[in-house]
Amino acid sequence: MLRLRHIPVFVVLFLAALPARAQLVEPFLLTINDSNPFDVTFTSTNSHPASLVGDVTESGGVDLVGFFTSNLIHSGPIEVGQLGGQLNLVPNGPFPLPYSNWAIDSILDPNNSLNIYLASLSPTPQFFTPALPAFNGSMGGPMLDLISFLPVNGSTGEILAGNSLFNGGPIGQWEVVNTSVPEPADFGLVAGVAAAGAFYWRRKRATRKEFRVANE
Repeated sequence: MLRLRHIPVFVVLFLAALPARAQLVEPFLLTINDSNPFDVTFTSTNSHPASLVGDVTESGGVDLVGFFTSNLIHSGPIEVGQLGGQLNLVPNGPFPLPYSNWAIDSILDPNNSLNIYLASLSPTPQFFTPALPAFNGSMGGPMLDLISFLPVNGSTGEILAGNSLFNGGPIGQWEVVNTSVPEPADFGLVAGVAAAGAFYWRRKRATRKEFRVANE
């Protein structure tokens, strides 16, 4: 008969730690479909966040860490509402409002993050707790000028409550789940847009470099 004293101590400790390890797994809170660059969508999975964060407002929003495939610099936030996108992604909070904007977060983050937030001067609170879903609904809009830098199907990354300058830490993960593939007739159009987007970013970087050289 196998008795407890015959089991190595490290095995007992490992088995005892399993429930704690399971609690540390970060759930997928948002799925992204970027198969159509004319309408990149972010949809809530209705999953609960992994940790409690309550000190970040909707103006700080959330960061999708490592979302873009290259380090980007953008002149300003992209207002999804003005681009004709849908605005129905709402974080948990006492008086939540839908996120209205997305922007490339290049403040302190070298990981090419996408910041989703509410463009508002009022400090609308967002409250992430393991007891409730982190988000509800979805948002989306075109990302034509960023098509060359969008993540591929199956890509994943952390979601931070806040941006790279101020955040409450990770609350879960995002995942690209492309449910549709462009029709063959659309391949030429998508390729053309990708080439135009890549040219746009190269030209913008070259202009910035020329400006710095001229002012040195």
